[in-house]
Amino acid sequence: MRLIAALMLLVTAAPAVAADDKQPNEKLCSIKTVYIEGHGSNAKWYRDNLEKHTWLKITTILEQADAVFAVGGVGSTVFPIKATLTRRNPTEHLWDGSSRTNPLKFWGGGPRPGLLKKLNKAANCQAK
Repeated sequence: MRLIAALMLLVTAAPAVAADDKQPNEKLCSIKTVYIEGHGSNAKWYRDNLEKHTWLKITTILEQADAVFAVGGVGSTVFPIKATLTRRNPTEHLWDGSSRTNPLKFWGGGPRPGLLKKLNKAANCQAK
């Protein structure tokens, strides 16, 4: 009987613990506009897609940005795409991530959307 009571307590307490993990990251969610720093096809892809897949808006004027989204890397199975998000004023490193192409899921979207999924998961901001 005690075992059943303990299991019931564990089952009912688990959703409450999981809910705490889903709280928005206030520092990340406070960022509204970003300047994308980087060159090449990866930076261009993020300029074209960041607003579609995150809560962030892009500005082309650094002084108007809350933060800088810096992109680098290749994005292959060997060399990942890397990105950082850094608040401008006051300067504060908020997030960094990397993503590689999964050779078993080559047609599954690649490393670029994967990096945005990681950012969204870390921030857990409400949709636009």
